[in-house]
Order: sequence, then structure tokens, then C-alpha cells
Amino acid sequence: FSEYSGTWEFKQADAGTEVVLDLSYEYDIPLIGSLIKGLLLKKMQQNCDSMLAAIKSKAEQ
Repeated sequence: FSEYSGTWEFKQADAGTEVVLDLSYEYDIPLIGSLIKGLLLKKMQQNCDSMLAAIKSKAEQ
């Protein structure tokens, strides 16, 4: 990645806590960058979902 940054925000919600993860990333792969864009987006989403699920699991213990 040429850039990778993000923020976590924890908000009080009616039923508990809402967690918001906002990520920004850029990558610089000249020839195959456009070919892997969809795969990278899918993997980033899976990674974010896994992190949020882990936080939820710990919070509910």
C-alpha cells in the first residue's frame, strides 16, 4: 500500500454501542493494479468484518 489509514469510532446506541470503522487505502501496482482491484476490495471488506466481529464477541463476553 502506498497509503493506509483509518479511524475507529465508538458511538452510544439504543441497544448498546455502534462501532464505525472508516478506512482509506491506496496501492500502486502499475500493470496489474486494475486487475486485482476487485479482489483487494473484497479482502479488505472481509478483514474489516472479521475485526468488527472479534470486537463484538469480546464485548459480549
